[in-house]
Amino acid sequence: MYKMKRIVIMAMALAALASCSKEQSELNFSGIEGKATITGQVTYNDGHRKDGEGFVSSTKPAANIPVIAKVDYDQYSGAAVGTKIIEATTDAEGKYTLTIPCGQKAVNVNVQPRGFTAPYYILSGSNTSETKAFFEDAEKTVSVVMGDTKVENFFNVTKKSEEPVISRNIDIFIKGDLIFNRQPDHKEYGSSTTQDADAGVKMILTLTNTDTGEELVYNLATGSNGTISLNAKLFDSWKLTDVGGKLEVLPYVTSYKNTSDETINGYYEMASPHTFTLTPAATINGVGQNIGKPAMDFNKI
Repeated sequence: MYKMKRIVIMAMALAALASCSKEQSELNFSGIEGKATITGQVTYNDGHRKDGEGFVSSTKPAANIPVIAKVDYDQYSGAAVGTKIIEATTDAEGKYTLTIPCGQKAVNVNVQPRGFTAPYYILSGSNTSETKAFFEDAEKTVSVVMGDTKVENFFNVTKKSEEPVISRNIDIFIKGDLIFNRQPDHKEYGSSTTQDADAGVKMILTLTNTDTGEELVYNLATGSNGTISLNAKLFDSWKLTDVGGKLEVLPYVTSYKNTSDETINGYYEMASPHTFTLTPAATINGVGQNIGKPAMDFNKI
């Protein structure tokens, strides 16, 4: 009876151990002598850069980016549950090396660079403007056995947000007039409190897609009588109702004659940027976008 009881207890213990092995979530890999290597390079496209008189689309290495390899435990042991994570970091050239424990039996490895944020350059008139973009790529499955060396490159890791459409066929004519606010002692103040700004006043006009954060930046100068004029081309993917404008005017050094016929030296400046929102009618021929008459105030030197 005693022996029978011991046999029953041992059988129960063995059953319990077998049950535990099915719930295992960690494996000891120290006994796996075989190794396979996965190497590669992570690169991404950071938009357009100035190149002489034109622009080029630029591909750069993604430095210091974690690259993750995942191998399910059940590929080593059918009773195991869980995933082994192996991680490497790219070097200055975006290159990485992952070492995978394996034997004669092939195992499938899911490899993926972690998402990252980096500068992105958008073509903007005769310049490029810098924004921040989030980049990521889908994982790739690689099958390896002991002794393998495989190369997996993640070329052209893409922006998570939609890339700007390169074609720019939305024509916008932006117009307005820059004016100077006259000082009370201005010789002509009695006839008008304002006057047309001089020609050649430098301005920066920024058009921003509020939905995507993309920008187009233009350097302008006033025409005769302080006119503001720009023919802008927007990306095909932009909606006018999502586009806001900001006009910044650089300080303009000049002088005026006061009522005593004295020359007063100083400069005009705008207290804050002039902002506006594009309207759908701006694309209609002959209508355009009228931004009104932003004004500059005089400051004595």
